[in-house]
Amino acid sequence: MNANTNQAPQASHRDYREVSEFLFREAQLLDGWRLNDWLALLTEDMRYRLVASSLSTPTSGATEPGGVVLMDETLGSLEVRAK
Repeated sequence: MNANTNQAPQASHRDYREVSEFLFREAQLLDGWRLNDWLALLTEDMRYRLVASSLSTPTSGATEPGGVVLMDETLGSLEVRAK
């Protein structure tokens, strides 16, 4: 941890490059609909959750505190979707 506890540790240039290249490659696979190749990047214990932090009401447009789970995916559920 850095001396300043409010600051996250800095990634090395090498780590930053590797992560950037991975994300770029992942985006290429998804853009090309190469879903099986993309799935091969994931680990068996992966979990993807998309949670709405607030909701708009259709009549007033006002937002309310949310926490509604919109997606809750595992590797198995993504494999089914990719077929």
